Amino acid sequence: RRALSPRAGPGPREPGHETWEPCPPNSASYCDPEAWKHGGGSVWVTGSYDPAALDNTGAGFWSHVFRGSAAWSVAGRRQTLVNASVAYETNGDKDGLDLTPGDHLTLDVGLKHVFCPRFEAGLFGFGQWQISDDTGRDAATNGTHDRLLGAGAYASWWLVPQKCSVLLRHVVEFGARDRFEGRSTALGINYLFYMQFENQPWRV
Repeated sequence: RRALSPRAGPGPREPGHETWEPCPPNSASYCDPEAWKHGGGSVWVTGSYDPAALDNTGAGFWSHVFRGSAAWSVAGRRQTLVNASVAYETNGDKDGLDLTPGDHLTLDVGLKHVFCPRFEAGLFGFGQWQISDDTGRDAATNGTHDRLLGAGAYASWWLVPQKCSVLLRHVVEFGARDRFEGRSTALGINYLFYMQFENQPWRV
C-alpha cells in the first residue's frame, strides 16, 4: 500500500495494457508508440506528519483515488479541445488520532485552444465535495462536509518549439465550506528533456 511506483499505467504483460491503442500507420500527426510509459501519470509520495507538530508537510493519512477522464476535439480538429475528469477519493486512518476522513468527489473541466504552434490558452474549473462523514472518536459530530470550488485561466508560449515553454496560470477559489479559499497566480517554465518524434513532422 505504501510502495512507491514510477508510473501508474500498466506495462507490457500487465492487465489493462492492451487498452493502449497502437499508433495508426502513416499518421499525419505525431503519435507516441510508448505512451503507456507516461500516459497513466506518475505517483510519488512525499511529506511528513506528526500530530504534535505545527510544520507538517503531509496530511497524516493515505488516500486511494480512482479517476476517469475524457476529451473531445471540437469539429474533429486538435486546435480546440474540451476535457473533463471525475475522481473518487477514499481515505485511510489518520496517524495519531481515532479519525478516518470522509470520502471526496472531484470534478474537473477544461477548454483549451491552440492559436498557433507556439501559443495556446484555456479556461478550467473544478469542484471538490466531501460525500461521506468523518468517522472515529476524534471526528467532528456536526455533520459538516467540506467543499471547494474554483475556476481559472492559463496561457502557454513555447520559447523553443517543443523544447521549452513558459506558463502563466491564475486560479480563483470560491464557495468554500470548512476549507480555506483564496486566489493564486503562478508563472513557470517547462523544459522537455526528451521526446522522440519518429521522424514525423509536428502538426497542430
